[in-house]
Formats: sequence, structure tokens, C-alpha cells
Amino acid sequence: MEDQLFILVVEDDEQIQTIVEDALTEGGFEPAVAPSGEEAVTLLRGHRGKYCALVADIVLRGRKWPNEPERSTRIFRSST
Repeated sequence: MEDQLFILVVEDDEQIQTIVEDALTEGGFEPAVAPSGEEAVTLLRGHRGKYCALVADIVLRGRKWPNEPERSTRIFRSST
């Protein structure tokens, strides 16, 4: 069995979540979806080294999450 490639997707729009999740699955990836920056940070901290990539929407629920992309990226980089 091949190693699975996990990708964390941060997206609050359910329709876009589904589209991205389906495309990644078809491409052979194992997506995990976080609907908020806070949840993404929690997943990254709880599963250090699991994700090979982070795909993030920078505008969640009609507002930018100012510190979360930086924080998520920093945590992601430190775990790979």
C-alpha cells in the first residue's frame, strides 16, 4: 500500500469544500477539511508531520483571519 498524502484544506464554504475535497481525492490525496483558521491550527498541532500541504482560503465567513494564515504556516513548516 502506498503512503497516503494528507492535505489540510481550510475553507468555510461547504460547496467549495466539496469541490476541493473531491478533486484532491481524485488526485490521490487524502484531504482533511477545517472550516476555520482556529480549527486548522488545532488539527496542525494535533497531527504534526501528517500533512504534506496546506490549502487555505484567506477570507473566512466574510472576514480575513489576520493571524491564522501566518500561524498555520508556521506550525505547518515546523512539523514537516
